Amino acid sequence: MSDIKYPTNKKLYPFQIETIEKTLSFFAANKSKAAYVANQMGTGKSPTSVVTANTLNAKHVLIVCPAVMRLTWETEVKNWTTLDSPTIQVVLTGKDLTTKTERTNYLITSYSLAATKTHADILSKMTFDLVICDESHYLKNFKALRTKALLKSILPNGTYKLLLSGTPMTSGAADLYTTFNFILPELFPTWHYFVNRYCHRRVTPFATLYTGVKNSEELSQVIRKYFYIRYRKEDVLKELPGKQHQHIRLESKYSVKLHGKSAAEEKQLTEDIKKVEDALKNGKVVVLPASLAEHRRLQGEAKAPAVAEYAKELLEQNIPLVIFAHHKNVIAKLKELLSVYNPYVVTGETSMPDRQAAIDGFQAGKSNLFIGNYVAAGIGCTLTKASTVLLAEVDYSPAVVNQAIDRCHRIGQKDSVNIYWFVVEKSIDERIESIVRQKTLDFEKLLDKS
Repeated sequence: MSDIKYPTNKKLYPFQIETIEKTLSFFAANKSKAAYVANQMGTGKSPTSVVTANTLNAKHVLIVCPAVMRLTWETEVKNWTTLDSPTIQVVLTGKDLTTKTERTNYLITSYSLAATKTHADILSKMTFDLVICDESHYLKNFKALRTKALLKSILPNGTYKLLLSGTPMTSGAADLYTTFNFILPELFPTWHYFVNRYCHRRVTPFATLYTGVKNSEELSQVIRKYFYIRYRKEDVLKELPGKQHQHIRLESKYSVKLHGKSAAEEKQLTEDIKKVEDALKNGKVVVLPASLAEHRRLQGEAKAPAVAEYAKELLEQNIPLVIFAHHKNVIAKLKELLSVYNPYVVTGETSMPDRQAAIDGFQAGKSNLFIGNYVAAGIGCTLTKASTVLLAEVDYSPAVVNQAIDRCHRIGQKDSVNIYWFVVEKSIDERIESIVRQKTLDFEKLLDKS
C-alpha cells in the first residue's frame, strides 16, 4: 500500500484513511480501475478524494460535480493537494473550455456543462490520471444525456475513476444499475438482469415497474467486495467533531454590486464597510448604515436561488434541513423556490401558536424542511430532527449565529451537525462572512469546551 500523501498541516480521521486505502486497493484490483465511495454526507468525501489523487501522483484530474459546488471543490483542492503551485481551472460557462485549454492539474466542471455536445466532445479527447464524479447518483438515468456523456465518452478517459455519493440509492436498487454496470459489467451485465435480480417487479396496465430492493444481502456482499465503500456518520461519530463547518463559495454572478451615485458617496460606502468590519473584529455592536442594509438585503435575494438549488439536492435524498436567513424577502423567496417540499416557515410575523406548530411538525417528520429567521427561530426551540444547517444569510452577530446553529446541536441530537455557509466570492458578503464565521468558531471553542 502506498504511503498516503496529505499536507502536513492537515489531519485525517482513521475512517478517512481506511477509505483511501480501500479505494486504492479497488483501483488495483478492478479491470475498470474504479471505486465507489458512498460515505454519508458530512464525512469528508472531497478531502479523501484529493488525498487519493495525491497518493496516486495524479497530475491531471477531472472533477465533475453539481454546478453550485464547483468553487467549493476548488477550495478543497487548494486545501488538500500536495502539488506545488497547482494549476486549477473551474469551468463556469460554455466559453471556458476549448480544445486549446491548457492541461491543468485540476479541471472542475458541472454535470450540466459536461452533458452538452460541445463540452462532451472536448472532454472526450482529453486524458486524465483520475476522474472524480461527485454526487454520482446524478447518473442513475441511463437515458439522460449527462449519463451517456460521462459513462461512454468522459469517464473511460481516466486511468482511475472515483464515484462519490452520500445517497447512491434514492428510490430503489434500479438507481444503482448504470454506475455498477460501468464499474463491474461482468457481474452486472444488463439492465434486465440487474432489475430482475435486485428489484421487486410490478406490472401495471401502463408499464412494468421495478421498485425497492431484493436479494439485498447478496448485492451488498458483492459490491463491498469489489468496489463499494460506505461509512455512516453513526459508525464514526466518535471520530467526528460535534459541529462541522463548510464554506460554499458561489460564483460572482450572484454578487450585487455596490456603487455610490457620486465619488463622495463611493468614498463614504468604502468607509462604512471598513467600520462594519472593524466593529465585527473588535466584538462591538454593528450599526449598519442604510446604504449597506439595502445592499445586504439585495445580496441575500440574489443568492437565494443557489441556496435553494443546493437544498433541493439534499431534500431529494430525504435529508432533513434547517435554513436560516435574516430578511423576510429572502425567506419568502426560499419558501417559493422550495414550495414543493412543504416547508415550515417561522419569521417575526409568525404567531406563537403557529411557531410551536411548525417546530412540532418538523420534529415529527411531517416535512424535511424548516426555514427560519435568526431572531424568531434562532432561540428557544429544538430542531434536532435535522443535523444539516444552511446559512443562506449571515447575521452580523456571531452570538446570534451560534445560537441558531444550536437549535440543531443540542440535547437529543445524535449526529455531528453540518453547517454550510453560502458566500458569494469577491463580494462584500464574503468579506463580512469571513469575520463572522471566524468569530462564530471562536464562540464554539469557548462555549462548547468541556
